[in-house]
Amino acid sequence: MSQKTIAALLLLVATALGGPPAIDHALDIQEQVLTSVAIEGPVECVVGELVELKVNGARPSWLPPTVDAKQLGDTLILSFRDEGEYEVIASAVAGQTTQTVKHLIVVGKDRSVVVPDEPVPAPVPVPTPDNGSELTDSVNEWCIDANTKRDVAKELGDNFIYAASNAESIDELLQMVAERNRKVEQRSAAQVLAKIQQYLYDNLAGTDFDTHQCAFSEIGDGFLRYAGQDTGGAGNPGFWHGT
Repeated sequence: MSQKTIAALLLLVATALGGPPAIDHALDIQEQVLTSVAIEGPVECVVGELVELKVNGARPSWLPPTVDAKQLGDTLILSFRDEGEYEVIASAVAGQTTQTVKHLIVVGKDRSVVVPDEPVPAPVPVPTPDNGSELTDSVNEWCIDANTKRDVAKELGDNFIYAASNAESIDELLQMVAERNRKVEQRSAAQVLAKIQQYLYDNLAGTDFDTHQCAFSEIGDGFLRYAGQDTGGAGNPGFWHGT
């Protein structure tokens, strides 16, 4: 993040807080930024790649080292036909003075396309172990350790199964479970829910909806197993848990 952006954010936060000292500090930073001209952009690229550079300050002008360049106000778009080191020069007004700055770009050969000597065989897919039953077992064991009330486990299990059966997105899945669980006296299952939350954070972050849906169904099965209503992995009628 550039200094200019940081200063703008500081000013926004300081104004929202309403504290004059904070506002003064942010304005001081912003004034310091405006007294210095700088070029922002990549320092490396490959031959033929479009490079975008920006310079702060007023009335900017550019001196590109290549004819393949176009100036758009404070922005310069350029590319290079040969490898090497190139120096871009820009000038702008800041702090009531005109300043000139330089920016070095190292241009290399594009090696993104590699032609192998021999055909590369496709990688053999490695089967991913099914952790669904392990998650169900874990929830059941967590309930045993916490001495969760079985009627509470039954309600929570039904809630997770309901969400897995009816939600169509991750947000909707989480919202359904949260809304239904708020109506349950969760005290005896607090430790279990905390461990479930940690499991979801450690294992499901960044995964797709189907993965979340399957995990929520397995969690529901774990609660129901503890409650004495073991579904045998089919607590959600019509929902496929995977093979």
